[in-house]
Amino acid sequence: MPENLVKLIKVFGAALDATDFPLSLQNKRNYLNQLAQNLVIDPNFLDPYEGLLLFSRVLSKDKYLKIGKFPIESWLTPKPNLEDLPLMNQLEFQKFTSKGAIRIYSERLDSYVNNNILPDFPLMIG
Repeated sequence: MPENLVKLIKVFGAALDATDFPLSLQNKRNYLNQLAQNLVIDPNFLDPYEGLLLFSRVLSKDKYLKIGKFPIESWLTPKPNLEDLPLMNQLEFQKFTSKGAIRIYSERLDSYVNNNILPDFPLMIG
């Protein structure tokens, strides 16, 4: 294949965690309580993308271009910000999903891939 036609693998993070499953919400609340008490041990990866970028030997190869994270509101990620603690309940997550917000994120992700990745190959880490 000619060099100018070689496609990259564009790596990006997209850790949408919008489940209202009680154990998942309890894990988020526990994390936030530990964060508030400065008990979180470093490295404190906010999502799988951050951890894989640091530890993956595969992703360090030249054919992988890291392009950052797809924007997601903090409270909808695996490790939300401390100020999101009041949102960590089933009602908030049920309101989010019942108003069709997952579809909106899906459409935004589609646009993100089309505008930032294609015609290269996407590799999403969530």
